[in-house]
Order: sequence, then structure tokens, then C-alpha cells
Amino acid sequence: KKKLRQFRHSKKEKHERERIEKMRIEIQENEKQRLELVRAEKIRIEQLQLEQLRLEQTRLKKIQEENERETLENIQKLRIQQEELLKKNQEELIRQKQVEEERLERIKIAEIEKL
Repeated sequence: KKKLRQFRHSKKEKHERERIEKMRIEIQENEKQRLELVRAEKIRIEQLQLEQLRLEQTRLKKIQEENERETLENIQKLRIQQEELLKKNQEELIRQKQVEEERLERIKIAEIEKL
């Protein structure tokens, strides 16, 4: 009877030890899965950040290209304005020269008439 009780007791202990070992293994597996999920989430976040950086780079490149295009257009406009001003200045110089020549011509005529 005593042996039977000891046998049952040892059987219960063995069963309890097996149950504890199963739980320990299950806890380890759960922890592994949790760590894998954490790693996967970190990777996903890094990929999203990289994608955001690529999009921002693309946006900035487009802005830069637009600025360069506007700069070239402005340079072209300034060149045209400069050419127009140069032309007007040349025309004004020619007009002033003609006025001066006419004035000198009148002075010559006046001096000749005095004689």
C-alpha cells in the first residue's frame, strides 16, 4: 500500500515536472516569437523611414530642378532687358550726337553770317 502511494506520488511528481518543463519550453518559444516580431517591426519601421527619405529626396530634387529652370528663365529675361537697354542707350547716344552736330552746324552758320 505504501509503495503504491509512493508510486502514485512519484507519478504525480513526474507529471508535474513534465508539465512545468512544457510550460518553460512554451514560455521560451513565446519569447522567441516576441523577439522575432519586435525585430520584424523594427525592420518595417526602418523601411518606412527609408521610403520617406527617398520621397523627400525626390521632392527636394524636383524643387531644385524647378529653381534651376526659373533661374535660367530669369537670366534670359535679364539678358533681353540688358540688350534692350543697350539698344536704347545706343539710340540715345546717336540722337545726342546728331543734336550736337546740328548745334555745331548752326554755330558755324552763325559765325559765317557774322563775317
